[in-house]
Amino acid sequence: MSATDRPRILVGPFLEPQWSEYMGQAFDDFDTLTFGAWEGSDLRTGLNPVLNDILAVLPEGWTPDLFVLWRPEYGTIPRGLEDAPFPTSAWISDWYLAFSDCLEAAWRVDTLVTGTRGERIYRAAGFDHVIALPMLGYDPRLDGQFGLPHAERDIDVYCGSNPNWKVHAERARVHERMRQLPDSVNLIEGGFVDREEFNRRMGRARIFVNQTVIGEINMKVYEATASGTCLFVEDTNLDIRDYLTDGESVVLFNRDNINGKLLYYLEHEDERARIADAGRERMKPYTYRTNARTIVERLLARGLRSGGRPIVELSARERLEGLAGFGLRHNGGDWLALLPLCAELGPEPRPQLILACAQYAARVLTRAPGVWSDPQILRAFAAVANAAPHYLPAWYCWTKIAVEHLEPGTGARALERTEEMLRSGCPVPFSMADPYLAMEQNRRFIFERTAWEALEAGKSIDDALRPLLLEELVEVRAKLTARS
Repeated sequence: MSATDRPRILVGPFLEPQWSEYMGQAFDDFDTLTFGAWEGSDLRTGLNPVLNDILAVLPEGWTPDLFVLWRPEYGTIPRGLEDAPFPTSAWISDWYLAFSDCLEAAWRVDTLVTGTRGERIYRAAGFDHVIALPMLGYDPRLDGQFGLPHAERDIDVYCGSNPNWKVHAERARVHERMRQLPDSVNLIEGGFVDREEFNRRMGRARIFVNQTVIGEINMKVYEATASGTCLFVEDTNLDIRDYLTDGESVVLFNRDNINGKLLYYLEHEDERARIADAGRERMKPYTYRTNARTIVERLLARGLRSGGRPIVELSARERLEGLAGFGLRHNGGDWLALLPLCAELGPEPRPQLILACAQYAARVLTRAPGVWSDPQILRAFAAVANAAPHYLPAWYCWTKIAVEHLEPGTGARALERTEEMLRSGCPVPFSMADPYLAMEQNRRFIFERTAWEALEAGKSIDDALRPLLLEELVEVRAKLTARS
Protein backbone atom coordinates (compact mmCIF):
# COMPACT_ATOMS: atom_id res chain seq x y z
CA MET A 1 0.00 0.00 0.00
CA SER A 2 1.21 3.50 -0.73
CA ALA A 3 2.52 5.72 2.04
CA THR A 4 -0.62 7.85 1.91
CA ASP A 5 -2.78 4.76 2.64
CA ARG A 6 -4.72 5.51 -0.51
CA PRO A 7 -4.67 2.39 -2.66
CA ARG A 8 -2.86 2.86 -5.93
CA ILE A 9 -5.09 1.79 -8.80
CA LEU A 10 -3.98 1.38 -12.41
CA VAL A 11 -7.10 1.23 -14.57
CA GLY A 12 -7.83 1.05 -18.28
CA PRO A 13 -7.89 0.91 -21.16
CA PHE A 14 -10.04 3.97 -21.81
CA LEU A 15 -10.44 4.24 -25.57
CA GLU A 16 -13.14 6.74 -26.47
CA PRO A 17 -14.89 9.56 -24.62
CA GLN A 18 -18.30 7.84 -24.68
CA TRP A 19 -16.84 4.84 -22.84
CA SER A 20 -14.50 6.78 -20.60
CA GLU A 21 -15.24 10.38 -19.73
CA TYR A 22 -18.19 9.84 -17.40
CA MET A 23 -16.73 6.69 -15.81
CA GLY A 24 -13.20 7.86 -15.10
CA GLN A 25 -14.35 9.68 -11.97
CA ALA A 26 -15.37 6.33 -10.46
CA PHE A 27 -11.84 5.99 -9.11
CA ASP A 28 -11.45 9.46 -7.59
CA ASP A 29 -11.17 8.05 -4.06
CA PHE A 30 -7.85 6.39 -4.88
CA ASP A 31 -4.38 7.28 -6.03
CA THR A 32 -5.38 6.39 -9.58
CA LEU A 33 -3.67 6.39 -12.94
CA THR A 34 -5.69 5.68 -16.07
CA PHE A 35 -4.27 4.48 -19.36
CA GLY A 36 -5.52 4.14 -22.89
CA ALA A 37 -5.93 5.86 -26.23
CA TRP A 38 -8.48 8.38 -24.95
CA GLU A 39 -6.91 11.82 -24.73
CA GLY A 40 -8.21 12.19 -21.18
CA SER A 41 -6.13 9.22 -19.95
CA ASP A 42 -3.26 9.90 -17.55
CA LEU A 43 -1.02 7.59 -19.58
CA ARG A 44 -1.47 7.62 -23.36
CA THR A 45 -0.75 4.07 -24.51
CA GLY A 46 -2.51 3.71 -27.86
CA LEU A 47 -5.20 1.27 -28.91
CA ASN A 48 -3.36 -1.99 -28.35
CA PRO A 49 -1.08 -1.49 -25.33
CA VAL A 50 1.54 -3.89 -24.00
CA LEU A 51 1.78 -4.17 -20.22
CA ASN A 52 5.52 -3.51 -20.13
CA ASP A 53 5.03 -0.32 -22.15
CA ILE A 54 2.43 0.85 -19.63
CA LEU A 55 4.72 0.09 -16.71
CA ALA A 56 7.58 1.94 -18.41
CA VAL A 57 5.69 5.24 -18.25
CA LEU A 58 4.53 4.95 -14.64
CA PRO A 59 5.93 7.63 -12.30
CA GLU A 60 9.11 6.58 -10.56
CA GLY A 61 8.32 4.62 -7.42
CA TRP A 62 4.62 4.27 -8.27
CA THR A 63 3.54 0.60 -8.22
CA PRO A 64 -0.15 -0.32 -8.33
CA ASP A 65 -1.81 -2.13 -5.47
CA LEU A 66 -4.45 -3.30 -7.93
CA PHE A 67 -4.78 -3.36 -11.70
CA VAL A 68 -8.32 -2.94 -13.06
CA LEU A 69 -8.97 -4.17 -16.59
CA TRP A 70 -11.94 -1.89 -17.17
CA ARG A 71 -14.81 -3.42 -19.17
CA PRO A 72 -12.80 -5.40 -21.75
CA GLU A 73 -15.99 -5.95 -23.73
CA TYR A 74 -15.46 -2.36 -24.92
CA GLY A 75 -11.67 -2.24 -24.85
CA THR A 76 -8.59 -4.39 -25.31
CA ILE A 77 -6.48 -6.71 -23.19
CA PRO A 78 -2.92 -5.45 -22.71
CA ARG A 79 -0.51 -8.04 -23.97
CA GLY A 80 1.42 -9.58 -21.09
CA LEU A 81 -1.27 -8.85 -18.49
CA GLU A 82 -1.16 -12.44 -17.27
CA ASP A 83 2.44 -11.88 -16.12
CA ALA A 84 1.74 -8.72 -14.10
CA PRO A 85 3.71 -8.70 -10.81
CA PHE A 86 0.78 -7.23 -8.86
CA PRO A 87 -2.87 -8.25 -8.27
CA THR A 88 -5.12 -7.89 -11.30
CA SER A 89 -8.87 -7.81 -11.78
CA ALA A 90 -11.28 -7.50 -14.70
CA TRP A 91 -14.55 -5.62 -14.25
CA ILE A 92 -17.07 -6.84 -16.82
CA SER A 93 -20.68 -5.66 -17.00
CA ASP A 94 -21.90 -6.17 -20.57
CA TRP A 95 -20.29 -9.57 -21.12
CA TYR A 96 -23.31 -10.69 -23.15
CA LEU A 97 -22.28 -8.35 -25.99
CA ALA A 98 -18.84 -9.93 -26.39
CA PHE A 99 -18.94 -13.16 -24.43
CA SER A 100 -15.96 -14.85 -26.07
CA ASP A 101 -13.94 -11.64 -25.62
CA CYS A 102 -14.76 -11.68 -21.91
CA LEU A 103 -13.89 -15.35 -21.52
CA GLU A 104 -10.45 -14.51 -22.87
CA ALA A 105 -10.09 -11.73 -20.30
CA ALA A 106 -11.15 -14.06 -17.49
CA TRP A 107 -8.15 -16.32 -18.08
CA ARG A 108 -5.70 -13.50 -17.50
CA VAL A 109 -6.61 -11.91 -14.15
CA ASP A 110 -6.61 -12.89 -10.49
CA THR A 111 -10.22 -11.83 -9.90
CA LEU A 112 -13.20 -11.28 -12.17
CA VAL A 113 -15.95 -8.86 -11.06
CA THR A 114 -19.30 -9.07 -12.81
CA GLY A 115 -23.03 -9.29 -12.12
CA THR A 116 -25.19 -12.00 -10.57
CA ARG A 117 -25.98 -13.84 -13.78
CA GLY A 118 -22.48 -13.35 -15.09
CA GLU A 119 -21.03 -14.96 -11.98
CA ARG A 120 -23.26 -17.97 -12.48
CA ILE A 121 -22.27 -18.40 -16.12
CA TYR A 122 -18.55 -17.89 -15.60
CA ARG A 123 -18.60 -20.50 -12.88
CA ALA A 124 -20.38 -22.86 -15.27
CA ALA A 125 -17.54 -22.17 -17.73
CA GLY A 126 -15.04 -23.33 -15.08
CA PHE A 127 -13.90 -20.04 -13.56
CA ASP A 128 -14.05 -19.97 -9.76
CA HIS A 129 -12.24 -16.64 -9.23
CA VAL A 130 -15.35 -14.57 -9.97
CA ILE A 131 -17.48 -12.44 -7.63
CA ALA A 132 -20.71 -10.51 -8.22
CA LEU A 133 -20.68 -6.84 -7.23
CA PRO A 134 -22.37 -3.77 -8.79
CA MET A 135 -19.82 -1.75 -10.75
CA LEU A 136 -22.02 0.74 -12.58
CA GLY A 137 -23.87 3.68 -11.06
CA TYR A 138 -24.80 7.25 -11.90
CA ASP A 139 -22.78 10.42 -12.31
CA PRO A 140 -24.27 13.20 -10.15
CA ARG A 141 -22.53 15.78 -12.34
CA LEU A 142 -24.98 14.92 -15.13
CA ASP A 143 -27.53 12.26 -14.22
CA GLY A 144 -30.60 13.84 -12.65
CA GLN A 145 -29.59 17.40 -13.47
CA PHE A 146 -32.51 17.90 -15.86
CA GLY A 147 -35.37 16.42 -13.82
CA LEU A 148 -38.52 18.54 -14.02
CA PRO A 149 -41.13 18.76 -11.24
CA HIS A 150 -43.71 15.97 -11.61
CA ALA A 151 -46.46 18.33 -12.72
CA GLU A 152 -44.34 19.69 -15.59
CA ARG A 153 -43.35 16.39 -17.18
CA ASP A 154 -44.73 16.06 -20.71
CA ILE A 155 -43.60 12.56 -21.76
CA ASP A 156 -45.93 9.91 -20.37
CA VAL A 157 -43.73 6.88 -21.08
CA TYR A 158 -40.12 6.85 -22.26
CA CYS A 159 -38.31 3.77 -23.54
CA GLY A 160 -34.90 5.11 -24.49
CA SER A 161 -32.96 1.91 -24.97
CA ASN A 162 -30.94 0.03 -27.56
CA PRO A 163 -33.53 -1.11 -30.15
CA ASN A 164 -31.44 -3.94 -31.64
CA TRP A 165 -33.82 -6.88 -31.27
CA LYS A 166 -31.04 -9.38 -32.05
CA VAL A 167 -29.46 -8.45 -28.72
CA HIS A 168 -32.54 -7.30 -26.83
CA ALA A 169 -35.26 -9.65 -28.05
CA GLU A 170 -37.53 -9.40 -25.01
CA ARG A 171 -37.15 -5.63 -24.92
CA ALA A 172 -38.41 -5.50 -28.51
CA ARG A 173 -41.43 -7.63 -27.55
CA VAL A 174 -42.26 -5.35 -24.62
CA HIS A 175 -41.98 -2.28 -26.83
CA GLU A 176 -44.28 -3.88 -29.37
CA ARG A 177 -46.85 -4.50 -26.64
CA MET A 178 -46.65 -0.86 -25.50
CA ARG A 179 -47.46 0.32 -29.01
CA GLN A 180 -50.96 -0.96 -28.31
CA LEU A 181 -51.50 1.75 -25.70
CA PRO A 182 -54.17 4.36 -26.50
CA ASP A 183 -53.12 7.19 -28.80
CA SER A 184 -53.69 9.58 -25.92
CA VAL A 185 -50.56 8.21 -24.19
CA ASN A 186 -47.46 10.14 -25.18
CA LEU A 187 -45.10 7.21 -25.70
CA ILE A 188 -41.55 8.05 -26.77
CA GLU A 189 -39.30 5.28 -28.05
CA GLY A 190 -35.74 6.24 -28.72
CA GLY A 191 -32.63 4.83 -30.27
CA PHE A 192 -29.22 6.17 -29.43
CA VAL A 193 -28.94 9.77 -28.25
CA ASP A 194 -26.09 11.40 -26.38
CA ARG A 195 -26.06 11.21 -22.60
CA GLU A 196 -27.23 14.78 -22.05
CA GLU A 197 -30.25 14.36 -24.33
CA PHE A 198 -31.01 11.00 -22.72
CA ASN A 199 -31.04 12.70 -19.31
CA ARG A 200 -33.23 15.53 -20.57
CA ARG A 201 -35.78 13.05 -21.89
CA MET A 202 -35.83 11.10 -18.64
CA GLY A 203 -36.23 14.39 -16.80
CA ARG A 204 -39.40 15.02 -18.83
CA ALA A 205 -40.77 11.47 -18.42
CA ARG A 206 -43.40 10.43 -15.94
CA ILE A 207 -42.47 6.75 -16.40
CA PHE A 208 -39.32 5.10 -17.73
CA VAL A 209 -39.63 1.45 -18.85
CA ASN A 210 -36.44 -0.57 -18.45
CA GLN A 211 -36.51 -4.13 -19.78
CA THR A 212 -32.97 -5.30 -19.06
CA VAL A 213 -31.12 -7.90 -21.11
CA ILE A 214 -29.89 -10.33 -18.48
CA GLY A 215 -31.85 -9.37 -15.38
CA GLU A 216 -29.18 -7.08 -13.99
CA ILE A 217 -29.10 -3.73 -12.23
CA ASN A 218 -28.08 -1.98 -15.40
CA MET A 219 -26.97 1.62 -15.86
CA LYS A 220 -30.52 2.79 -16.61
CA VAL A 221 -31.71 1.78 -13.14
CA TYR A 222 -29.32 4.32 -11.64
CA GLU A 223 -29.86 6.99 -14.29
CA ALA A 224 -33.66 6.75 -14.29
CA THR A 225 -34.05 6.94 -10.52
CA ALA A 226 -31.62 9.88 -10.39
CA SER A 227 -33.82 11.70 -12.92
CA GLY A 228 -36.91 11.38 -10.73
CA THR A 229 -38.94 9.38 -13.21
CA CYS A 230 -41.00 6.41 -12.05
CA LEU A 231 -38.94 3.33 -12.91
CA PHE A 232 -40.52 0.18 -14.38
CA VAL A 233 -38.33 -2.97 -14.38
CA GLU A 234 -39.17 -6.55 -15.46
CA ASP A 235 -40.36 -8.74 -12.59
CA THR A 236 -37.82 -11.49 -13.39
CA ASN A 237 -34.87 -9.19 -12.65
CA LEU A 238 -32.36 -11.04 -10.48
CA ASP A 239 -31.20 -8.11 -8.36
CA ILE A 240 -33.77 -5.34 -8.34
CA ARG A 241 -35.50 -6.49 -5.14
CA ASP A 242 -32.20 -6.13 -3.27
CA TYR A 243 -32.44 -2.39 -3.92
CA LEU A 244 -36.05 -1.38 -4.55
CA THR A 245 -39.51 -2.50 -3.43
CA ASP A 246 -42.32 -3.18 -5.87
CA GLY A 247 -45.10 -0.62 -5.54
CA GLU A 248 -43.03 1.54 -3.20
CA SER A 249 -39.85 2.56 -5.05
CA VAL A 250 -40.19 0.69 -8.36
CA VAL A 251 -42.92 -0.94 -10.43
CA LEU A 252 -42.24 -4.50 -11.58
CA PHE A 253 -43.93 -5.70 -14.77
CA ASN A 254 -44.06 -8.42 -17.37
CA ARG A 255 -45.16 -8.47 -20.96
CA ASP A 256 -48.72 -9.44 -20.06
CA ASN A 257 -49.38 -6.70 -17.50
CA ILE A 258 -47.19 -3.84 -18.74
CA ASN A 259 -49.95 -1.82 -20.40
CA GLY A 260 -52.39 -2.19 -17.50
CA LYS A 261 -49.77 -0.99 -15.04
CA LEU A 262 -48.75 1.91 -17.25
CA LEU A 263 -52.34 3.12 -17.55
CA TYR A 264 -52.93 2.72 -13.82
CA TYR A 265 -49.92 4.81 -12.79
CA LEU A 266 -50.55 7.41 -15.47
CA GLU A 267 -54.02 7.87 -13.99
CA HIS A 268 -52.81 7.85 -10.35
CA GLU A 269 -50.33 10.69 -10.38
CA ASP A 270 -49.80 10.88 -6.62
CA GLU A 271 -48.88 7.19 -6.36
CA ARG A 272 -46.58 7.44 -9.35
CA ALA A 273 -44.82 10.51 -7.92
CA ARG A 274 -44.34 8.84 -4.52
CA ILE A 275 -42.73 5.81 -6.16
CA ALA A 276 -40.46 8.03 -8.25
CA ASP A 277 -39.36 10.07 -5.23
CA ALA A 278 -38.76 6.95 -3.14
CA GLY A 279 -36.72 5.34 -5.92
CA ARG A 280 -34.56 8.43 -6.26
CA GLU A 281 -33.90 8.56 -2.52
CA ARG A 282 -33.18 4.83 -2.27
CA MET A 283 -30.66 4.78 -5.17
CA LYS A 284 -29.04 8.11 -4.31
CA PRO A 285 -25.95 6.56 -2.63
CA TYR A 286 -25.02 4.43 -5.64
CA THR A 287 -22.75 6.61 -7.73
CA TYR A 288 -19.97 5.18 -9.89
CA ARG A 289 -17.55 6.44 -7.28
CA THR A 290 -19.32 4.72 -4.38
CA ASN A 291 -19.65 1.39 -6.16
CA ALA A 292 -16.02 1.47 -7.30
CA ARG A 293 -14.88 2.15 -3.74
CA THR A 294 -16.92 -0.81 -2.49
CA ILE A 295 -15.36 -3.14 -5.05
CA VAL A 296 -11.78 -2.02 -4.44
CA GLU A 297 -12.19 -2.30 -0.66
CA ARG A 298 -13.71 -5.75 -1.06
CA LEU A 299 -10.90 -6.94 -3.31
CA LEU A 300 -8.11 -5.57 -1.15
CA ALA A 301 -9.74 -7.02 1.97
CA ARG A 302 -9.39 -10.46 0.39
CA GLY A 303 -5.63 -10.11 0.65
CA LEU A 304 -5.08 -10.37 -3.09
CA ARG A 305 -1.86 -11.88 -4.31
CA SER A 306 -0.71 -11.91 -7.89
CA GLY A 307 -0.43 -15.21 -9.72
CA GLY A 308 -3.82 -16.79 -9.01
CA ARG A 309 -4.72 -16.65 -12.69
CA PRO A 310 -6.37 -19.46 -14.64
CA ILE A 311 -4.00 -18.69 -17.53
CA VAL A 312 -1.43 -20.97 -15.85
CA GLU A 313 -3.56 -23.87 -17.08
CA LEU A 314 -2.88 -22.92 -20.70
CA SER A 315 0.22 -23.43 -22.80
CA ALA A 316 2.23 -20.46 -24.06
CA ARG A 317 0.86 -21.13 -27.53
CA GLU A 318 -2.75 -21.11 -26.35
CA ARG A 319 -2.13 -17.83 -24.56
CA LEU A 320 -0.80 -16.17 -27.69
CA GLU A 321 -3.54 -17.58 -29.89
CA GLY A 322 -6.22 -16.33 -27.56
CA LEU A 323 -4.79 -12.83 -27.35
CA ALA A 324 -4.31 -12.65 -31.12
CA GLY A 325 -7.89 -13.72 -31.65
CA PHE A 326 -9.15 -11.18 -29.14
CA GLY A 327 -7.31 -8.30 -30.75
CA LEU A 328 -8.34 -9.39 -34.22
CA ARG A 329 -12.02 -9.55 -33.44
CA HIS A 330 -12.35 -6.59 -31.14
CA ASN A 331 -13.59 -3.36 -32.66
CA GLY A 332 -11.15 -1.23 -30.65
CA GLY A 333 -7.99 -3.11 -31.61
CA ASP A 334 -5.10 -2.18 -33.86
CA TRP A 335 -5.56 -4.83 -36.54
CA LEU A 336 -2.29 -4.22 -38.35
CA ALA A 337 -0.32 -4.63 -35.11
CA LEU A 338 -1.50 -8.24 -34.98
CA LEU A 339 0.62 -9.31 -37.91
CA PRO A 340 3.92 -9.60 -35.99
CA LEU A 341 2.07 -11.27 -33.12
CA CYS A 342 0.64 -13.86 -35.49
CA ALA A 343 4.10 -14.40 -36.94
CA GLU A 344 5.31 -15.52 -33.50
CA LEU A 345 2.79 -18.34 -33.55
CA GLY A 346 4.43 -20.17 -36.43
CA PRO A 347 3.01 -22.05 -39.39
CA GLU A 348 0.34 -24.17 -37.65
CA PRO A 349 -3.19 -24.00 -39.13
CA ARG A 350 -4.91 -21.93 -36.45
CA PRO A 351 -2.35 -19.11 -36.50
CA GLN A 352 -2.40 -19.20 -40.30
CA LEU A 353 -6.12 -18.57 -40.22
CA ILE A 354 -5.67 -15.68 -37.81
CA LEU A 355 -2.92 -14.24 -40.01
CA ALA A 356 -5.05 -14.54 -43.13
CA CYS A 357 -7.96 -12.84 -41.41
CA ALA A 358 -5.69 -10.08 -40.15
CA GLN A 359 -4.46 -9.43 -43.68
CA TYR A 360 -8.02 -9.30 -44.93
CA ALA A 361 -9.16 -7.01 -42.11
CA ALA A 362 -6.23 -4.65 -42.64
CA ARG A 363 -7.17 -4.21 -46.27
CA VAL A 364 -10.84 -3.72 -45.51
CA LEU A 365 -10.11 -1.13 -42.83
CA THR A 366 -7.85 0.83 -45.15
CA ARG A 367 -10.50 0.54 -47.89
CA ALA A 368 -7.93 -0.74 -50.34
CA PRO A 369 -9.54 -1.70 -53.65
CA GLY A 370 -9.70 -5.29 -54.80
CA VAL A 371 -9.48 -6.98 -51.41
CA TRP A 372 -10.26 -10.38 -52.83
CA SER A 373 -8.08 -9.93 -55.90
CA ASP A 374 -5.08 -10.43 -53.63
CA PRO A 375 -4.02 -14.05 -54.23
CA GLN A 376 -1.98 -14.06 -51.01
CA ILE A 377 -5.13 -13.80 -48.92
CA LEU A 378 -6.99 -16.45 -50.88
CA ARG A 379 -4.01 -18.81 -50.76
CA ALA A 380 -3.72 -18.34 -46.99
CA PHE A 381 -7.38 -19.21 -46.41
CA ALA A 382 -7.22 -22.19 -48.78
CA ALA A 383 -3.99 -23.46 -47.23
CA VAL A 384 -5.26 -23.36 -43.67
CA ALA A 385 -8.51 -25.11 -44.59
CA ASN A 386 -6.71 -27.93 -46.37
CA ALA A 387 -4.06 -28.21 -43.65
CA ALA A 388 -6.72 -28.54 -40.94
CA PRO A 389 -9.25 -31.06 -42.28
CA HIS A 390 -11.07 -31.36 -38.95
CA TYR A 391 -10.94 -27.72 -37.79
CA LEU A 392 -14.38 -26.23 -38.37
CA PRO A 393 -13.59 -22.47 -38.13
CA ALA A 394 -11.09 -22.77 -40.96
CA TRP A 395 -13.60 -24.47 -43.23
CA TYR A 396 -16.41 -22.16 -42.21
CA CYS A 397 -14.38 -19.06 -43.16
CA TRP A 398 -13.02 -20.64 -46.33
CA THR A 399 -16.51 -21.72 -47.44
CA LYS A 400 -18.00 -18.25 -47.17
CA ILE A 401 -15.04 -16.72 -48.98
CA ALA A 402 -15.01 -19.35 -51.73
CA VAL A 403 -18.76 -19.15 -52.36
CA GLU A 404 -18.73 -15.37 -52.65
CA HIS A 405 -15.42 -14.76 -54.43
CA LEU A 406 -14.27 -17.86 -56.36
CA GLU A 407 -15.65 -19.97 -59.17
CA PRO A 408 -18.78 -21.98 -58.20
CA GLY A 409 -17.08 -25.37 -58.23
CA THR A 410 -14.59 -24.37 -55.55
CA GLY A 411 -17.34 -22.87 -53.43
CA ALA A 412 -19.52 -25.96 -53.80
CA ARG A 413 -16.75 -28.32 -52.68
CA ALA A 414 -15.96 -26.18 -49.64
CA LEU A 415 -19.64 -25.92 -48.71
CA GLU A 416 -20.16 -29.68 -48.96
CA ARG A 417 -17.14 -30.31 -46.74
CA THR A 418 -18.33 -27.86 -44.07
CA GLU A 419 -21.88 -29.25 -44.06
CA GLU A 420 -20.48 -32.78 -43.76
CA MET A 421 -18.34 -31.77 -40.77
CA LEU A 422 -21.29 -30.22 -38.96
CA ARG A 423 -23.68 -33.09 -39.60
CA SER A 424 -21.08 -35.63 -38.46
CA GLY A 425 -21.01 -34.02 -35.01
CA CYS A 426 -17.62 -32.31 -35.19
CA PRO A 427 -16.62 -29.95 -32.35
CA VAL A 428 -17.76 -26.34 -32.69
CA PRO A 429 -14.85 -24.43 -31.08
CA PHE A 430 -15.89 -21.33 -29.18
CA SER A 431 -13.02 -19.15 -28.04
CA MET A 432 -11.05 -16.13 -29.13
CA ALA A 433 -8.60 -18.41 -30.89
CA ASP A 434 -11.39 -19.78 -33.09
CA PRO A 435 -12.69 -16.68 -34.88
CA TYR A 436 -15.77 -17.08 -37.08
CA LEU A 437 -14.76 -13.84 -38.70
CA ALA A 438 -17.01 -14.08 -41.71
CA MET A 439 -20.08 -13.93 -39.46
CA GLU A 440 -22.33 -10.88 -39.72
CA GLN A 441 -22.46 -8.89 -36.46
CA ASN A 442 -26.08 -9.51 -35.51
CA ARG A 443 -25.65 -13.22 -36.20
CA ARG A 444 -22.59 -13.18 -33.95
CA PHE A 445 -24.73 -11.71 -31.15
CA ILE A 446 -27.10 -14.67 -31.47
CA PHE A 447 -24.16 -17.09 -31.73
CA GLU A 448 -22.58 -15.83 -28.52
CA ARG A 449 -25.88 -15.61 -26.67
CA THR A 450 -26.61 -19.21 -27.58
CA ALA A 451 -23.22 -20.20 -26.16
CA TRP A 452 -23.69 -18.58 -22.75
CA GLU A 453 -27.29 -19.73 -22.48
CA ALA A 454 -26.09 -23.29 -23.11
CA LEU A 455 -23.49 -22.93 -20.37
CA GLU A 456 -26.09 -21.54 -17.99
CA ALA A 457 -28.40 -24.47 -18.69
CA GLY A 458 -25.62 -27.04 -18.31
CA LYS A 459 -25.86 -28.06 -21.97
CA SER A 460 -23.25 -28.71 -24.64
CA ILE A 461 -22.07 -25.57 -26.43
CA ASP A 462 -21.29 -27.71 -29.50
CA ASP A 463 -24.85 -29.04 -29.71
CA ALA A 464 -26.31 -25.57 -29.19
CA LEU A 465 -24.20 -23.81 -31.84
CA ARG A 466 -24.29 -26.48 -34.56
CA PRO A 467 -27.88 -25.76 -35.72
CA LEU A 468 -27.08 -22.04 -36.05
CA LEU A 469 -24.16 -22.73 -38.37
CA LEU A 470 -26.18 -25.20 -40.45
CA GLU A 471 -28.93 -22.61 -40.73
CA GLU A 472 -26.48 -20.04 -42.02
CA LEU A 473 -25.08 -22.48 -44.55
CA VAL A 474 -28.56 -22.74 -46.05
CA GLU A 475 -28.23 -19.04 -46.89
CA VAL A 476 -24.71 -19.60 -48.20
CA ARG A 477 -26.01 -22.34 -50.53
CA ALA A 478 -28.67 -19.97 -51.82
CA LYS A 479 -25.93 -17.49 -52.75
CA LEU A 480 -24.01 -20.25 -54.50
CA THR A 481 -27.10 -21.22 -56.48
CA ALA A 482 -27.74 -17.62 -57.48
CA ARG A 483 -24.16 -17.25 -58.74
CA SER A 484 -24.35 -20.50 -60.66
